[in-house]
Formats: sequence, C-alpha cells, structure tokens
Amino acid sequence: MTTASTASRPTTATSPWRVSRHGVRVVAGVEVRRLLRSKAWLVAVVVWAVVITSFTLLLLGSVGAVADDVDSSAVFLFGLVAYGVLALGGLVAPALSATSINAERRDGTLATWQATLLTPAEIATGKLAAGWLAAIALVAAATPAILLTFVAAPGMGFGRVLTTLGIVTLTLLVVVTMGLGMSAVLLSPIASTVVTYLLVVALGVGGPILFGLTTALIFEDVEVVNQEAVRFDPVSSRPLECEPVITTERQPRTDRTWGLLAGSPFVILADAAPRLTDERLDSGSFDMLGGISTGVRQLRLGPTQGFDACAAAQEAADQQAARDALAPVWGWGVLFLVALAAGSWVLAVRRLIVPVRRLPPGMRIA
Repeated sequence: MTTASTASRPTTATSPWRVSRHGVRVVAGVEVRRLLRSKAWLVAVVVWAVVITSFTLLLLGSVGAVADDVDSSAVFLFGLVAYGVLALGGLVAPALSATSINAERRDGTLATWQATLLTPAEIATGKLAAGWLAAIALVAAATPAILLTFVAAPGMGFGRVLTTLGIVTLTLLVVVTMGLGMSAVLLSPIASTVVTYLLVVALGVGGPILFGLTTALIFEDVEVVNQEAVRFDPVSSRPLECEPVITTERQPRTDRTWGLLAGSPFVILADAAPRLTDERLDSGSFDMLGGISTGVRQLRLGPTQGFDACAAAQEAADQQAARDALAPVWGWGVLFLVALAAGSWVLAVRRLIVPVRRLPPGMRIA
C-alpha cells in the first residue's frame, strides 16, 4: 500500500503553479471530448449560427426594402451586427465554464484530477483551454454574419472584420475565464452561473452607467469665451464677424472619469476599429463605431474653453488633432480585460490547491 501511494503522489513537493504542455493537453482533451459528446453543445452552436445569420439577413433585408439601397447604411449595419455578436456572445460564453469546477466538486469527480500528478494550475488551465476552444467555435460560427455586412460595404476595409473578430474573441475568452474563477469560488453551480452573468453585464454596461452617474457629481465652473457671430454673408449665411462673449458654465470633468468607459468591450471594439476617412464613407452613411470612438476620446479632453463661430472649420481640425494626440482608449481596455482574466485564473488555481488550510462551511475539497 505504501508503494502504491508513493507512486500515485510523489513525496517531493511540486509547485501548484507549475504548468506543463502535457498536463494541460490531457485535461483539455478530456473536457473537449466530454463537450463533443454532448448533443446540447452541438445544438447550441447551430442555433447560435442560425440566430446571428438570420439577424444579419433580416437587418440587410429591412434596410434594403425601406431605402432600396443598403450601401449608405452598410457601415452602420456592420457596427450594429458587430455589437450584436459581442452582446449575444457574452450571454452564451458563461455557460461554457461557470460550472466546470463546482459541478465536479459536487459530484465527487474533482478528486480524480487532484489525485493524479497534475498540478492545480494544469487542471485550471486545461479546463480553461477547453472553454476557450468552445468560445472560439462560437466566433467562427458568427463569422459569416460579419462577412455579410462587410460584403455590403467593402469600402470600409477588411481591417474592421479582423478587429471585430479579435475583440469578440478576446471578450469571450475573458468571460470564460471569469466563469472558471466563479465556479472555483462558489459552491453552487447555479450561483456561479448567475454571478458570472451579472459580472458580464457589469463588464459590458456597468462602466458606462457608472460614468453617467458620476458625470453629474464631478464638475467645476469654467470660464468660457465664445466667439459669437454678429455679421453674416448675405449670400452664403457664413459668419463674417464675431465678438467674444464671456460666460461661466458648470461643466463635467469627464477627463477624470473617462476611465470608467475604457473597460467596456463595446467601447474597446469601437475604438480599436480602423478609422474611416470621409473618402471611404458614402454620402449619408453613419459610422457607429467611429462615432462612439470619437465621442469617448472627446470626453478625455475635458471641459471646453469656448467656440469660435467664425473659424468653425479650424476649431474642428484642432479638436481632431487633440483627439488624435491621445493614447488609444482600446489599449487601456485590453490591459484591463487581460488583468481581469489573469486574476480569475489565479483565483481558480488557489481554490484547487490541496491540502486546504481553511475550508469554507459546506464546501468539500473534491
């Protein structure tokens, strides 16, 4: 008995954070095979693809029937479909990992993994890799829908398709990692699933909502000098002469709170999308992604000092130059998502380490 026990668990201490390719491949392989044997998963992927594609075709068909031309609205529709894929993906992804650890702990099968030579980090990473593969399958199933809107507006460039797929993939990977962390922390699979969904909602819209609430709380009185027109061209109505009007306005300090927006995947997607020039936009088309990106960067500039009606074009050019000089918002957002995923993974590994110094009430080790 002593020899068998020694063979199954070595006496030399092994770091629980050690990760090997073989160990991760073993765990991920078992999890993937278990997922593929589930008919529910295959049905979910098919339904996901049908819903996304049907949603896209319905949008294109509706716009074509109303406007008789989808070219002028194709750029807007692309952003709408991209956001639709991102939002629906956030609703599906938690189911891929939110019960991966506590369900096995409840059924007593987690001990099978913990009794092997696999480290807690290898178990967590293997389960995470399987969830990631499932999330990537969702992105691949949604790719035809995104390509449909790109075909309707090829002038915006293929870079937007790649950017959209990249941000959606990253977001789903983060959501899967968050689900893994919650499944390791919470005892009930139902509780971990619900909490993961709440975290996904907070990740998507929590920051923008909090930003809107703090806008009314963080402000200051600013002296604004507006150059108001007093004489106009009788033919073109263009301002010819302006006079300064000094007023004091209470303006929100959005330059201090814009960071609340940076972590939202919707803002990250909009800001990461390649900028479209006026030459690449048809007349009458609206770029939703570009508009959101410009709006967020404008918020970073803070209070305005005034407006010159006689030099509106120069004012717009100066504002654009000031926005372009700022560091991209999406870079900060990606760092936040990566840090969130890393923290969730660390949390999952810590909960898998045995022996446990302090066991929460009602929790079983395996």
